[in-house]
Amino acid sequence: MKAKQKIILIGTFVTMLLFRANAQNFSIGIQGNVNEYWGDLNPNQFNFYKFLFPQAGGGIFFQERLSPSFNLLQSLSYNRVKYQTPNYLKGFDADIYNLSLQLKYKFNNNYIFKEQSIVQPFILVGAGASYLNSYPFTGNPGAISNPSFLTAWRPNLQAGIGVNFKINNTISFQLSNILNMPLDDSWDGLVAGNNYDIYLQHSAALVFTFKKATKIDSDYDGVYDNRDDCPNTPLGTKVDRRGCPIADKDSDGDGVPDSRDNCPNTPKGTLVDYFGCPANITKSYNTNTTTTYNPPQPQPQPQPQTYNPPPQPPQPQTPVVMDTDGDGLPDQDDKCPTIPGPIYNYGCPVNKEEINKRLEYATHNINFELNSATILKTSFPVLDDVVVLLNQFPEYNLRISGHTDSRGSDISNERLSQSRAENVKKYFIDKGISASRIRTNAYGKNKPVSSNQTSIGRAENRRAELDLILH
Repeated sequence: MKAKQKIILIGTFVTMLLFRANAQNFSIGIQGNVNEYWGDLNPNQFNFYKFLFPQAGGGIFFQERLSPSFNLLQSLSYNRVKYQTPNYLKGFDADIYNLSLQLKYKFNNNYIFKEQSIVQPFILVGAGASYLNSYPFTGNPGAISNPSFLTAWRPNLQAGIGVNFKINNTISFQLSNILNMPLDDSWDGLVAGNNYDIYLQHSAALVFTFKKATKIDSDYDGVYDNRDDCPNTPLGTKVDRRGCPIADKDSDGDGVPDSRDNCPNTPKGTLVDYFGCPANITKSYNTNTTTTYNPPQPQPQPQPQTYNPPPQPPQPQTPVVMDTDGDGLPDQDDKCPTIPGPIYNYGCPVNKEEINKRLEYATHNINFELNSATILKTSFPVLDDVVVLLNQFPEYNLRISGHTDSRGSDISNERLSQSRAENVKKYFIDKGISASRIRTNAYGKNKPVSSNQTSIGRAENRRAELDLILH
């Protein structure tokens, strides 16, 4: 290959790498490969894994994580393809330098397999450019008859399958089979028909994964985002060194894990708040109950020759019960006797500031899968806390507002935001909250709370806002 062509290939590859240098999560792979030929000299079949004319090649690729399902790859590879007919009359030896851009679909996307699975299958498609140096063979054992039969640039299409084996969070081992089709029918030394000559590339690679250094800790779990494998962990959740939740016990069975339970020995059946402590619920008071008054018995006075009738049995008397503010709690037990308030709050108005803080926290920690209305499991604890609130304050209804980021059309975003709100509503209904207490709204991308120019900002805009409203 001429020095000029090498400079073009390497320079283009380096430019692509620099263009993607701001990637937050990327990998670099170093691979070795061997190839099988299928073309005019061998029109019937691939000699799968027989490697009749094995020629070693290699390459390097840069891989950026776009989402749990997709990666973007830029690759530069050197391939040797050699073949000769059994009668030694025709053959070729080709050097192929390939620069390509590939899109990989990963099956470990939390839909089919878990994202952190050890075995990670994938498929990919790609396109790029190939520089071909092909030399024809004649005679036995195959001397080169023309040292420059074909030297040319050609477009190249690709499709393949493979599997990645995760060794740890940094290193993995990858096997793949990629079908390459340089759009040329002459690099094997023979032009016959309209079919292009193609080759199958078998590759093995070591892949090294990196996360861009940053001091951001989005979920405040003590693990920076650049090494946080679970970046949306609810506040207060106990995590391991990779930022993922550790299995947590609930010793007293109140629905609050021990890691954030400030009252770990709550009696069974006690209604608790988000931090596992008894909610402010006072004893019930029945205004229909009566008490019995026993007046003192008069002492009989001695009366000569006088008949004294037997004493009358005491008569029950109903005390007067005052309820000045009409909230159902008598003044004697009402800490706010002139202002109505629920019984469970001692007859005083509810401290809505505290409620709003808990709802605001829940709003910022209800997360959805990308381009989906599926609620992430990490959101379940905060949703359960909202269930506790709704049970504590039955006089309030709940309004759920669904939102999306700016990507996608207005119609699709409005539909997605509606689906997200409905899924949150279904979660509460499944937990026993009446559907009549819940209303939903869909705003699409119209009410962002952060910039849609960054991945963190877009994640904050994909949300479901919660508000308590009176009947």
